[in-house]
Amino acid sequence: MGFCSILAFFLVKVLRVTDPIDMGFSFYFTNVVPIAGLFSGTLWLGNAAYMYLSVSFIQMLKAVMPIVVYAVGVLMSTEKFTLGVSLNMVVVVTGVLIASHGELLFSAIGVVLQCSSIVTESFRLVLIQILLQRRGIKLNPITTLFYVSPACFVFLSFPFVLLELPKMMNDERLVIKPALLLGSAFTAFGRLLLIKLALHNVKAYVIQDLPYVVERLVIKPA
Repeated sequence: MGFCSILAFFLVKVLRVTDPIDMGFSFYFTNVVPIAGLFSGTLWLGNAAYMYLSVSFIQMLKAVMPIVVYAVGVLMSTEKFTLGVSLNMVVVVTGVLIASHGELLFSAIGVVLQCSSIVTESFRLVLIQILLQRRGIKLNPITTLFYVSPACFVFLSFPFVLLELPKMMNDERLVIKPALLLGSAFTAFGRLLLIKLALHNVKAYVIQDLPYVVERLVIKPA
């Protein structure tokens, strides 16, 4: 997130590829920071789950995300409950859950982490509609990262310093490769841009069907 913050700042303030939004500190703290906090929780919890579960099983668990997003949307009045949509989601998710039965690398801790990540992501997507879109705040993908990434960096600094940094300092086998790290940072920035772009064009619960597609097209063949 630190890299995304620097790159977004460079694009907005130096290259001026887009204009920033006139946003006061009070509005930023009450509307953007909660979204950044939820996004940070999604990233940290989701990444931690990979320490306990296989990639394919995590993708299967993510298939329940459309239901959670839709349920949160109905709860917070951003979506209308329709029986047809609900039944379609139940059928799809039930099929994926049956397919994931008998997972050899099952871990209760990993499942809790991934489910928590799903919940935080669901609330984040709904809050974007409530706190920003309904108030007429239109952020393009670059300005979204410009405002959200610094707050995410602060939130993620706490678990990094308290939990991850001590392990890294004591791991003699750890080798940091700058080229690989930089490539990963650019990839993450591009991924976040695409996610923000998708959020501007489709509904939240539709986006959350994409992990299932990825799992079928990429994970399974691999």
